Amino acid sequence: MLIRRLRRAAAASRSVLIAALVGLLALPAPRAGADSTFTFHGMGWGHRIGMSQWGAYGLALEGWSAGAIVRHFYTGTTVGVPPSKPGRVRVGLIQGQTALHVKAEDGKVELRLGSPGGELIRAIPKGATWTIEVQSGKYRIVSAKGNQIGGLWGGPWRHLFLRYVPLGSRVRITEAGHAYGRGWVELNVYPSGAPNLLRAIANVPARQYPYGVAEVSSSWPGAALRAQVLALRSYVFEKIARLGQHRTGCNCAVYATTADQVYAGWDKESGFAGDRWVDAVDDTAGKAILHQGQPIQAYYHASSGGVTEANEDQWGGSPLPYLRSVCDPGDWTGVNPYATWSVTLSGTAVGAMLEAATGKDVGQVTGFSGVVRGAGGGLRSITANGTDGSVTVGGTTFRSALGLRSTRVWVNSNRTIKGEIREKYDALSCAPGLPKSAEVDQTGGHRQRFAVGALYHNHTRGLVRWLFGAIHTKYVALGEGDGVLGMPRSGIIEMAKLNGERTRFEAGFVYWKAATGAHEIHGRVVDHFLANGKIAAFGFPTTDVIVKANGVQRADFDKGWRIRCPPAKACTQIAL
Repeated sequence: MLIRRLRRAAAASRSVLIAALVGLLALPAPRAGADSTFTFHGMGWGHRIGMSQWGAYGLALEGWSAGAIVRHFYTGTTVGVPPSKPGRVRVGLIQGQTALHVKAEDGKVELRLGSPGGELIRAIPKGATWTIEVQSGKYRIVSAKGNQIGGLWGGPWRHLFLRYVPLGSRVRITEAGHAYGRGWVELNVYPSGAPNLLRAIANVPARQYPYGVAEVSSSWPGAALRAQVLALRSYVFEKIARLGQHRTGCNCAVYATTADQVYAGWDKESGFAGDRWVDAVDDTAGKAILHQGQPIQAYYHASSGGVTEANEDQWGGSPLPYLRSVCDPGDWTGVNPYATWSVTLSGTAVGAMLEAATGKDVGQVTGFSGVVRGAGGGLRSITANGTDGSVTVGGTTFRSALGLRSTRVWVNSNRTIKGEIREKYDALSCAPGLPKSAEVDQTGGHRQRFAVGALYHNHTRGLVRWLFGAIHTKYVALGEGDGVLGMPRSGIIEMAKLNGERTRFEAGFVYWKAATGAHEIHGRVVDHFLANGKIAAFGFPTTDVIVKANGVQRADFDKGWRIRCPPAKACTQIAL
C-alpha cells in the first residue's frame, strides 16, 4: 500500500505540468522615494531541457554507464547506429568579419580557389599569419610582410579554401579563436548590406566532427564523456536531416558556438586530457541516441538544478516524447558551480531590464504575481508589477532580460534544495515534487516543504525523512519538530498486513489506517504501549494522547483498550 502511494505521489508531482507559485504574490509597493530590492534564488544553468552535463557527471561518478545516462535524460530512447548518416558536417566558425587573420601551423597552408582541389593561389609559409580581406566583393590576400598576393580573387560565387590536411599542417583563424586540423576551411564573401563580409566554415568528415566539440572538460569521468558524445552526435545528425547544411546566415549545418555546439577544432583534441576525449569519440563511433529508430533533437545544458524541463514548458510548441521533465539526481555534486545561486537587483534595475526586453515601461518594479511554472519548476510566465503598470513575460524572456542562469528561480524566497535534504530528495527520484518553502530551522533539525509533504533533517541522528499524506498532516497539526513528537526517526512505514502505516519520532509515534485516521502517542502512554505488546495487544490508536487537568495522560485503541497514566503512578490498561 505504501509503495503504491509513493508511486502515486511521485507520478502526481511529475504530471502537474503547470503549477502556480504559492507565496509569490505581489509585494507591497515601497514608500515614496524608496526602491524595492529583489533577490532571485535559483538552481541550474541553461534551458534545462534534455541532458544535464553536470547531472551526467554526477551519475557517472555513481557508476552509471553512458547508455544509462542518456536513456535517463531522453525518455523512451535507445542507443544505436542510425539508418542514415551525413558524410560531412559544415561548421560555421565565424561570420560578419571584414578581415580574417590566418596562421599556418606545423607546416604550410594552401589557399585554393573554387574548391579544396581548385586553383592554387599561394601557400602560407609555416608560422606565418596572412590577412584575407574583402575588396570590391572579392578576396584580397595580404602576406605577413604586408604585400598583396596577386590581384583580387574569387567572390560570392567562387569561394576561397584553406587546405592543410594533405600537408600535415593546421590552420589557426585568429577571429574564430582556434586551430583546425581536420577537413578543410571554406571562406565566403557574402552580402550583408554594405560592405560585403567574410565568414569561415569548417567542412569535416562527420565521424571526425565530434573530436573538435568542446562542451565539457576532457578530464570528466569516461561515462559522462561518452554520454556527451552520443548527445552531440545525435544533435548534429538530426539537425542536418531537418535543416540541411546551408542554413541562412552561416552557410553551415551547425554554428561553432552555444547557438548549436561549441567547436574548438584541433584545440580540443590536442588540449588537456584530449586523448580521453578522442577515446570517448572512438568508443561510441557511429552511434546516436534514437527514438523510433531516428536520431533525436538531443538538447543538453550545463545544470538542471535537480529536475529537467519539458520542451514545451520552456519553448512552447508541441511536446517531444523524449524531452520530458525528469529528476536529475546527479546534478548535486560538490564540483557543480551552478547547483544553486542568487542574484540581487533593485526594482528600478528590473524595470529597465524588462523594458529593454519587451519595449514596455512599467517604471520601478514593486512586486511580482501570476507566476506559472512547468513540471520541472522553471518559470513559464510571470507578471512584473511596477509604479507605471504591469507586464507579463514568458519565463525564457524573463531569464534573458535579467541575466539569470536559469528559469528555475524564486523571488525573495530561497526555495533552493541543498545539503542533506537535497541528497534525500535525489534518492527519492524527486518524488516530493516542487519546493514550496525555504529550508527552515526546527528543534533538532531542519524542514523544507514540497508539493507532496515535507523533508525533515534530524540532526541528532544524521538522517533525512520524507513525510506526506495523513501522517504528515497530523504531524504538522502537532507542531512538527517543535511539537511533542520531535523530529522523525523513520519515514512512513507500511504495515501491509494491518492495512496501516506508522512513523516513529524522537518522542513517540503516529499511526494511521483508514478506519481510525492518524493519531499520535507519546510520553508515558507510548512507553506502556511499547512495553506491553504494541499493536498486537492494543491495536491502532483512536485518539491522540489526552492530558487531563489533573495530569492524567490517556489514549484509546481500536482493540478496546485505554492506556491510562496518572501522575506519579504506574500506567494501566483498561478495557473499554
